[in-house]
Amino acid sequence: MSQGANASASLRASAVCWESFLAGDQGNSTEALDLGEQSLAIYRETADRWGTGFALQTLGRTAVAQDDHPRAQQVLAPTLSIFRETGDKWALSRSLYLLGVDAFSSGDYVQATAQEQESLALSRELGDSWHIAGTLSTLGQIELSQGSFESAKGYLQETLSVLRGGSNYQAAMALHRLGVVARCQQDADGATTLQQRSLALSKESGDKISQAYALCELAILAQRRQNFDQAKALLNEALTLLHDAGDRFGTAKTFEALAVVARFRDDPSRAAALFGAAGALREKIASPVEAFEREGYETELRLLKTRLGGSGFATAWSIGRTMTPEQLLEYALEGN
Repeated sequence: MSQGANASASLRASAVCWESFLAGDQGNSTEALDLGEQSLAIYRETADRWGTGFALQTLGRTAVAQDDHPRAQQVLAPTLSIFRETGDKWALSRSLYLLGVDAFSSGDYVQATAQEQESLALSRELGDSWHIAGTLSTLGQIELSQGSFESAKGYLQETLSVLRGGSNYQAAMALHRLGVVARCQQDADGATTLQQRSLALSKESGDKISQAYALCELAILAQRRQNFDQAKALLNEALTLLHDAGDRFGTAKTFEALAVVARFRDDPSRAAALFGAAGALREKIASPVEAFEREGYETELRLLKTRLGGSGFATAWSIGRTMTPEQLLEYALEGN
């Protein structure tokens, strides 16, 4: 291929890659993957090493969003050497961030922390406040998931300080995570205020996932106040948003919250089925229950096994695991 043809092909590949990026932002993962593969093929044909890394990173971003851990590792790992060789610290920081998010989602907190810390150091060197905030927030989530609440709070408060009113989505997620910390520290009023602020910013940004996460936490707080009608309504709203966005991690957590409401409403079979559905989904995306939630989760299962008996629990659990996604959505949204 001539030099002019190479340049033209690289420009076309870059345009296709950005289209893939935008498709992913809009939640159209199928289109994002298709465009990303097209871009990767063109870059490889032109032997454009940096461009190949760019296309692989874009594909990795979509894989992380889909909780496709093997694919995320496959396409993102090679980008580290590519961007180190080409000297692109910004792109290297982004790949490390995505790999850290993927490691966190699969429960590898040590690897996630190491990659996010390296990404943070590069972002600080570059003075990239947007990436600094995103990495700090993820580090806060990692600490929260391990039950290190004060460390999590420090990262998340620094996130808000770095943002200073910018990026409603990032601020909404930081506020949401701070709200979870407050709930775990038995500050129900503070948790409610933080989740309400998160929900307001999420609505302003139009992001369905952050809205759903805030709604799910507000539902958990309502359930703790024994307001089960409000909890069920909030969880239904969250589940609908998560289904539309294709967020399986959030969907699993919402199934679990709905299961707790069902148990309190004296419907143990429904509760066990919903826990079974959540368990199957977590297995599919290789995302275990977080450490700080594990004791409560195991207590819920013990209570249901005592109520239903071993055989009855196993039957209900199996029903939840074998439903189709469409059946599960309908089943979860219905009920008392």
